[in-house]
Amino acid sequence: MTTSNDGEKSDNEPVTTRSELDRKFIAAIERLGRALRVSRQAIATELRSIADEMVGVANTQQFGRPIFGGNTGSSQAFDDSGTYLGDGGEVRRTVGNGVSYQVNVTGEDAFGTSNTADPLNGNMFEMLREIADRIEAGSPAAVGLDAIDGARTRLHDAQATAEGTDRLMQFIADDFTVVAEARAPMKELRAALAHCRGAGSTEPGPSEQIERLTEFCVLVFNRVYDDAAARLADLGQLAALASEYGTRSRFLTEITLDPPASTSDLAGPPHLDDDYLILSTIHSAKGGEWQAVFVIHAADGNIPSDMALSEPGGLEEERRLLYVALTRAKDHLHVTVPQRFYHKRFSSSPEHSYALPSRFLDSAMDEFEHASAGVPQHGDGDGALADGADPVADVLEDLWR
Repeated sequence: MTTSNDGEKSDNEPVTTRSELDRKFIAAIERLGRALRVSRQAIATELRSIADEMVGVANTQQFGRPIFGGNTGSSQAFDDSGTYLGDGGEVRRTVGNGVSYQVNVTGEDAFGTSNTADPLNGNMFEMLREIADRIEAGSPAAVGLDAIDGARTRLHDAQATAEGTDRLMQFIADDFTVVAEARAPMKELRAALAHCRGAGSTEPGPSEQIERLTEFCVLVFNRVYDDAAARLADLGQLAALASEYGTRSRFLTEITLDPPASTSDLAGPPHLDDDYLILSTIHSAKGGEWQAVFVIHAADGNIPSDMALSEPGGLEEERRLLYVALTRAKDHLHVTVPQRFYHKRFSSSPEHSYALPSRFLDSAMDEFEHASAGVPQHGDGDGALADGADPVADVLEDLWR
């Protein structure tokens, strides 16, 4: 009810009564209820659709048999209502030497056991349909959540069981499609692995396993390696080493802790690829190591470079570079310094300057064995000086006469 400015009722304004508010509230509640019923019906319909799809998944076939049906002769593991038609039989693959493994999971293991008296604790299909019925009837939204969690856990367990199947046994048992030239080696490899796998908890010794696998290697090494004979001899030596150990794990532990760097072959002429010289800058040599290293032109002005001395920190950077060069050698290090730098490279002019060894070598000069090359030091060739002769001293002496 409203009033005018003078406190009297206004006849031309609407009057809202309590009964009218009640009617509007009831209408709003009815609209909300209809929306909830539509939402519940949609959820229930979706759950029933999921249950039907899961029945289809549970009836997946391979080679014309349901993979979740055990050993049943039926074409289905579950009927449309979700009732299990299979059995609890195991499907096993035999891989030789009396060794076999299970390759299936039964429908009841994966989807649960039927329980029509208490569908929430039944198989997955009964549970989903029961939840749909309860939601449609107005039960609390949380109904069946524990049952859903249980079904999910059961599926995860079944998946873990399937994925946990010995992958080696799967490789041995499965008949993979390969090209014609690989069929014989593949068959030999699978047979060798089956032999090495053994039966149950018993397996051959590591030496016997290596010898058995060598039979496979004989088939492929000749086609893959040029030095197949040497590699097969390596396997023979490995088998001899393994004969001292009772188990494969023990042998692998020992050889991992103390591995051989290599095995040798009978000596012979070096291959072309074994007799070569590597030319490298110092920067490119970082990270490498060689038996013998020659550092050439280690004269002051080359290292440190005169161009680097104009920059702050340039001298220390050049020192680090020479350190890198000197530490690339494993056994033999040669550092060469030119005696002369000729002013004109392509000329007969004799003008030249004497070169000084790098200042970085001053503190280490006593560690080197000094040797000269070029002008003969004894009287056994052209340009040789007689023993005791010193022409420089003779010239200086003449200047004072």
